[in-house]
Formats: sequence, C-alpha cells, structure tokens
Amino acid sequence: MNRAKAQYPPADGTALSEAQLAQVRRQLAQHHHGPFTCDLPYGGSLRGFALNAGVFRADIMTASKLLADFLFQNKELYRGKTVIDMGCGSGIQGVVAGINGAESVIYSDISHKAADNARENAERFGIAGKSVVVQGDLFENVRKKADVMIFNHPFFAANPLEDEPVSNSMLQPPETLERFFREAGEHLNPGGIIVTTFFHFAGTANNPQIVGSRHGYAVEIEVPLEGQGMQSGSFSIYVLKPARVGMEGR
Repeated sequence: MNRAKAQYPPADGTALSEAQLAQVRRQLAQHHHGPFTCDLPYGGSLRGFALNAGVFRADIMTASKLLADFLFQNKELYRGKTVIDMGCGSGIQGVVAGINGAESVIYSDISHKAADNARENAERFGIAGKSVVVQGDLFENVRKKADVMIFNHPFFAANPLEDEPVSNSMLQPPETLERFFREAGEHLNPGGIIVTTFFHFAGTANNPQIVGSRHGYAVEIEVPLEGQGMQSGSFSIYVLKPARVGMEGR
C-alpha cells in the first residue's frame, strides 16, 4: 500500500482507494501501444480513425464511447456552432462534432502528441478546413470563444505520473477542473454550454456537477448511463450552463 501511495501521489492529502488504484493501473496498461487505425462504430461511422503512440485510446475507453455517442445523438447542441474540444486527445469528440454539423472546432491538449493526433484525424475526416488545433494547458492558446465546450476530463483526483505522460488523461488534482471552470466563462459565448462526462467510481473531487456549481454553472441536462468494458459502472453525461447572467465572456 505504501508503494502504491508513492507511485500514485494523492492530490488532496488522501490516497486513491485500492480499487481506484487498480482501475487506473488497468487503464494505463492499455495505453502502451504503437500507432494504428481502427473503425469506430460510435459517433456515426468513423472508418480509419488514427490512434498514435502516447495518446489516450478512444477505441476502448467507455467514457469516450459514451460521450461520442451522446454527441452523435444530440447534434442540435452544436450544429452550426463553434466547438472547443478541451483535452482533445486523439480528437474523437471534436471529429464527431465536426462531421455532424459544427461550424468550426478548436482542439486543445497539453500533449503535443495528442494535438498532432487530433490534427491528423481532422484531415482524415475532411474537416481540416474548419478545424484549429492548439497545444497548451487548458485555454492557454485558445484565442476564440465557443458556443459549446466539450471536456472529457480526467476523473481520478491524483497527480499524473511523470513517467507515464498519458496518465494526464486519467489523473489530475482537483485544482485542474476548478481552473477549467474559473476560466471557461472567458471563452464561452452568450447562451453557451459545457458538455462533460463523469465516471462516478472515481469519487466526488473531480465531479463536474459539483465543481461547476462552485463556479456558477448549473446542470441543464443529466443523462445517467451504465458503462461496460474497460470502465464498468455508473456514468453521467452533463450539459451545464452558467447559472448567473453575464458569466459568459466575463
């Protein structure tokens, strides 16, 4: 147990549980892969989607699948609008939005490998002309406001591992999500929304419903779902809006 605590340092003074540690280890073991392409059945038909080495695998992670399918089924949320795919990874959420009616998509990720992967997929699916890809920490290099922000954020409240860069996609201290909600209003157009998902097994520290409420965001839509496969258990997809007038563009 002491070794596990040292390997997965807690973000807020309390270690992840043994079950949570085991879940993170199982997930990390699946992300040691070389570049490959695959056909994804969710989010419409995505044939030849590229997944490069060092990038979160959207083909097997339940949260990615559930969110992509939700976006495909709810095109009215982003049709004709500007979308930010925050923490984009391979770009799966932004690509689904881009090929199903979004006017433009901005992809942002702290990993240069993820940014390159998202750029490649935007090109593969014919939406490069309405796509902008930036590398940066959250909104660091985002220069345009959006109508819709999509954030499939890290669920587990612990520090990422220095020797496992892809762990940034799974492990983040609570301050990261707090900072996202603090900064989101400056990049959200009036009437804009934030679309997120959450794996409840991860605990409450990085639950966007709870964290968002502290920054003036309220859940407009919650869709409870049950995950299978790599992430089995209860999920929620949240559509959040500023609860106070004037928060957008503040």
